Amino acid sequence: MLLDRNYVDLKNQVIKAERKLLNALGFVVHVNHPHKLIYAYLLALGGLGNHELTQRAWNYMNDGLRTDIFLRYHPETIACACINLAASTISRALALPRHPFPWYEAFGASDRDIKAISLILLQLYKRSRAPNWSRLNEILNKLRFGPDSVFAKAQKVEKIADKETERAKAILDKKRKEIISKAAEMEKKQNGRLKEKDGIRRERSNDGEYGTSNGRFFSSPTSSRSRSRSPVEPRRFVFFLRFC
Repeated sequence: MLLDRNYVDLKNQVIKAERKLLNALGFVVHVNHPHKLIYAYLLALGGLGNHELTQRAWNYMNDGLRTDIFLRYHPETIACACINLAASTISRALALPRHPFPWYEAFGASDRDIKAISLILLQLYKRSRAPNWSRLNEILNKLRFGPDSVFAKAQKVEKIADKETERAKAILDKKRKEIISKAAEMEKKQNGRLKEKDGIRRERSNDGEYGTSNGRFFSSPTSSRSRSRSPVEPRRFVFFLRFC
């Protein structure tokens, strides 16, 4: 991306003006990074050839960025503290000069500041790290949905229970239907028997010689006809004629 030259020049002038203003107000606008001081101090101590010592001091310096030591102490003091701590923690501890005075005092660092910075760096490694949530989620998913997990076993048991429940419901429905059909058949048979009994009663009532009407007996038409044809009546008529 190409920018106008006038824009770039104006931007740089504004940045310089801001730095001058901050400097006039008392702000520190430049940083003297202590990393480069490690090489200079190790060269003066004759320990630049010790790769483990150099790497360990550099690592302590990088880890110090996670603390506030760069805001509280001078870069020279921080570099001396990292070198002193690295010399005492490498696989083969290196004894640095302490006579007639400790070596770091030659670079303007005090024993109190060296111990304070070393303690801050050592406490940094005792902190509990932030949990790896993605890893924890993977472990939880394995525990929840794995073949041997409690949740998987519970799901299997639940499926078996559902199947057994469905089968029991089917059996109950079948039994209920059988009971209903049997009850209907029994009711049908009972109704047939009642109808048969009613028919027999009606036949018996129709076959009787006398019937009743309003509580009085009456003769059947066959008996009246037989009485009209009786031979007694003509004899009475003949006797009546003779008497006359």
